[in-house]
Amino acid sequence: MHSDPASKASRTHTNGWITVLSLGLLVFGLLACLYVLVGFPAEAQVAGSSTAVPAVATPPAATQPYRRQQLQTAGVQAAALPNGEASVAAPLHPDITLNELREEQNTVRDQLRQSQETLREAADAQRRIRTVSALFLGVFAIIAALIVIQVYLQARAWDRDSSRAVAEVEAVAEELQAVRDAREEARDALPGLLKAVGEQPLGFQEEGNAFSPRALASIDDIDHLAYVGHGRLAFRDLSVESEAAVYLNGLLLSAVAHLTRSDPWTAFARLDHFFTELARFPDAVERRRIAQGYSYRALAAYQALEAQDGEPSWLRKAERASLEYLSKQAFADLAHATAVDPEWKHTTFVEALLCSRFYIAEENADNSSRTDLYVRGLRRAVSLYKGLIEEKSYRGPARRNLAHSLKRIAEQTGEKSDFSDFGYTLNSFPSDEELVDEALAARQPASQDRFLWQWLLGDEELFSNVEGLNLAEYRAFWIRMLDNKVHLRNWRADLGELQQAKPPMREWSIQLLHAEPPISLANSISRRPERFDNPASGA
Repeated sequence: MHSDPASKASRTHTNGWITVLSLGLLVFGLLACLYVLVGFPAEAQVAGSSTAVPAVATPPAATQPYRRQQLQTAGVQAAALPNGEASVAAPLHPDITLNELREEQNTVRDQLRQSQETLREAADAQRRIRTVSALFLGVFAIIAALIVIQVYLQARAWDRDSSRAVAEVEAVAEELQAVRDAREEARDALPGLLKAVGEQPLGFQEEGNAFSPRALASIDDIDHLAYVGHGRLAFRDLSVESEAAVYLNGLLLSAVAHLTRSDPWTAFARLDHFFTELARFPDAVERRRIAQGYSYRALAAYQALEAQDGEPSWLRKAERASLEYLSKQAFADLAHATAVDPEWKHTTFVEALLCSRFYIAEENADNSSRTDLYVRGLRRAVSLYKGLIEEKSYRGPARRNLAHSLKRIAEQTGEKSDFSDFGYTLNSFPSDEELVDEALAARQPASQDRFLWQWLLGDEELFSNVEGLNLAEYRAFWIRMLDNKVHLRNWRADLGELQQAKPPMREWSIQLLHAEPPISLANSISRRPERFDNPASGA
């Protein structure tokens, strides 16, 4: 049973020092009012009694002893005489007369009257002060009560906010714990997936095997763990190179999966992040992994360039600057890959792809025409493909792309020697029996490179784009060569199956399954024979 997180929160006043300060000020003000109300009237009474004494003693200080002496003498004499003689004896002292005594008495009375008036005024002032103090104390008490109530209500509000905040923090803490668990799960799961996938996805083209669907599903999980889902959160605070190596390998495999799906921009994102993390941990992975990262980023650039090359001409013109930058960056990545690991042949394969379509002249001041640059790039690609075939690397795709490049050269130049090179190279390809022997020798019996001639049969580049060829002779050339190279299977049946799967193939310029008899070539294919009569004349 889950308890409410708010009930667990501590019910304490937040900012308690403000409440204490407010109450302290109230107590201080209350004491000040009590002092005015109680202490000040007592001090006023003492001060009033002290002011009455000097009001009677008004005679000058020099005459007071003399007057006192005369009065004492007169009093003694009056006491010694009989009562009847007192009135007679009084005039014996001319200095002391009754008039003067009366004047003295009157003066004293006046002074006493003034003192009484002063005391009365002081009492009135005291009464007013007490009244004002009482009013002030009452008003202050009301204000103090309002302040106390306000502070109490504010403290209660702070307390509720504090409880709510504590509850939210506890809820967030639970969520953070779930995130921590997810991070740990991702970090623990990724190495196992990498081990299960192995090296095959990184070199599937070289081995001639299709990308395994099971491996592709695993790489989708790797992509989720390394980049899409909890990846950035799980591996955000990498601290050791062993963890960084796992993360970098996951990003690399994720990029390869997206390249397999022809999704170059998604692959770009993974590879850019790969190199960002690699800058933090330059020694986390082997040099061949770094070379793979560069070559696959160049392949992503090639796929992006190829996709944009199919756009309308006005869009290509508007995007020319970005296309040139992308191609230059691709060749720069290939140079980095070669410098890091010259043995990684995928670099050569991607360079040949780029040269066959988006060649960039090495000379900055090269003023060659676009056609000349295109042909120069194709020739560079031909040499690279031939080198790969000799080194037994990427032989299947290298042979297919080599046929594309030679055909494009022949169409661009129109030279019979280039047509001869095209025919001679295709004739030098192994037969299907020899291709099977190659696959068995490489311990890849399931290699799809065994079906080289079936791949060529379904290639639009060879049978649709044939503007510069004699169609009849070109068709006869292919029929004769396929009859000589394909023995283990019936190539006509395979072609019919391809046309059923791809109806647009029926609209290609060259149709090898037409009923008309082919034109036979008397001579066998040699190095540079003039096999095509007027190759640019058309059908």
